[in-house]
Amino acid sequence: MAEWRVQHQNRCEQGFHDQDASERTVPNGTSVHWIQGSVSGDYNCPEMDFKDRDAGEPEVYEGRFSASGFYIYSTGRYWLVSEPIYVQMGRPCRGFAWYMHTFSGGHGGGRCGLIDGDGPFNGGPKWALANTPELHAAISWGAWRGTYSGESYLRNREWAKLSTPEIMPSAGHVRLAMQFNSDHRAQHAGGHWDVFTVEQYTEGNGPPPPEPGDVLRVEITGPNGGPIQVQQVGGGLLARLFKL
Repeated sequence: MAEWRVQHQNRCEQGFHDQDASERTVPNGTSVHWIQGSVSGDYNCPEMDFKDRDAGEPEVYEGRFSASGFYIYSTGRYWLVSEPIYVQMGRPCRGFAWYMHTFSGGHGGGRCGLIDGDGPFNGGPKWALANTPELHAAISWGAWRGTYSGESYLRNREWAKLSTPEIMPSAGHVRLAMQFNSDHRAQHAGGHWDVFTVEQYTEGNGPPPPEPGDVLRVEITGPNGGPIQVQQVGGGLLARLFKL
């Protein structure tokens, strides 16, 4: 039966790590990137941290922890990006993330997108303002939810499920990107994220996507004594079959 199946889900419950410096603490399996110099004099690098329900912090959608990125008296744009998520090529994929924002004055919002392959996120975390079109073009974006009036309006401390468009992967893996904008120098502008998910449309008990790894080559002796070579990218399945 054809159905959407979860290929990857990060509920922010598997720990966090410091990326480069202590003020950028992100969930394991993600990294943060931002535009440097978007407004002269502003500290465009976000502060990244986690929220803990057990510590009395309410900005958690599910479970104990969520991811949080924020600005203090600064404008800025950041992207919280997943590590590669391995999928089957040629079958539709889509992504979701739960989002909440907290603004003390100012305006902004968030959206969620899906990348076929790595896109522009293989290098360092800082991006120049001139590279903004490249960032936008590499990602299939879903709709904004923000503080501005209209259909996309989202109140402070209200959770919304952000979704991406469906894409047809051609690279063997995708990455989920979550963007937050602080458009004015608010006293505080924060985006909170939880339960990042990628699904793929599959039929029946189709094969799982290949596991990451080096090319595995196995030699088997053929019926005439000659070798038969079997090769697969990502050795998960063959390693289990041949106990390698």
